[in-house]
Amino acid sequence: MKLSIVIPCYNEEEILPLTLERLNKLSNEWISRDDLTEIEFVFVDDGSQDRTYDLLTETSKADQRVKVVRFSRNFGHQAALLAGYELAQGDVIVSLDADLQDPPELIGSMLVKIKEGFDVVYAVRKTRGSDSLFKRKTADIFYWLMKKFGANIVPNHADFRMVTRRALNAFLKFHENNLFIRATFPIVGFSSCVVYYDRPERLAGETKYHFLKMLEFAIDGLTSFSVV
Repeated sequence: MKLSIVIPCYNEEEILPLTLERLNKLSNEWISRDDLTEIEFVFVDDGSQDRTYDLLTETSKADQRVKVVRFSRNFGHQAALLAGYELAQGDVIVSLDADLQDPPELIGSMLVKIKEGFDVVYAVRKTRGSDSLFKRKTADIFYWLMKKFGANIVPNHADFRMVTRRALNAFLKFHENNLFIRATFPIVGFSSCVVYYDRPERLAGETKYHFLKMLEFAIDGLTSFSVV
């Protein structure tokens, strides 16, 4: 079984060395215990303006498992994630952010769920205790609105998920223009489950989802995936 790990990146030069080091260490453990025959890392540089792309290309030269795609400009996290999904060659595909707030250690538990017969495994935060009060309240309002307007979405799930090849192929047939991927997978179908985790603090760098970007993202979700 081949595992693809899809990682969108935007201005992550501060955290990227730590991410690469941890993924390399964990991948050796997964190969030895999780019936994996091969692992590939698909990094999509979303028009970074720092040394993110340079670090990734240097790594890819030394490690053939690492594949790097570079956007001509910043198209946004969802577009970068979609590009990674389209390029992934694995039988099982997991997506996570580059900042290590999606703990890659959870991938082992997600693989167990895939072996149990699930096609989609959603990683969901246990709490939002590390967020500011404003961010917690706006997130609660957003998920409430999505549910009220008829959208099927997993609360407190972002884009940390594992899917089988058949689930991903079905997702890729949707051809959405206004990407809101976390609301698309629940309507693809197939068996799914949830695994919970505690979201750690960001070790380096800054969040790329500031208020205006979060607002734009929420509007995309509400206008694209609600029956209203």
